Amino acid sequence: MEVQPLYVASKKYSGWNYVAFEVRGDSMDDGSRRSICSGDVVLGRELYRDYWNSKLHIPRVFIIVHKTEGIIIKEVTAHDVKSRKITCHPFNPSYDANNIDLNYIK
Repeated sequence: MEVQPLYVASKKYSGWNYVAFEVRGDSMDDGSRRSICSGDVVLGRELYRDYWNSKLHIPRVFIIVHKTEGIIIKEVTAHDVKSRKITCHPFNPSYDANNIDLNYIK
């Protein structure tokens, strides 16, 4: 996250921590209007770890800060609270869905 460009919002958001990222790659680009394309800037809100102990409101796109893989943006389509894993789905059919252990997410 230290090497990411800084984006400043013109509106103050209260009660939560927000951060914006520039998208790199095409895993979320399926050519449709819902695509998140390389070069787009996405604004995300921090989801406190306490919320991870309950079923997430899904499907929904999340910006995931992974301890070893870096910053990932994917649609989370499943959340197994007991095993602490989420299923991440790319929009682009050229990429496969994968499971991520919540212990590896910052």
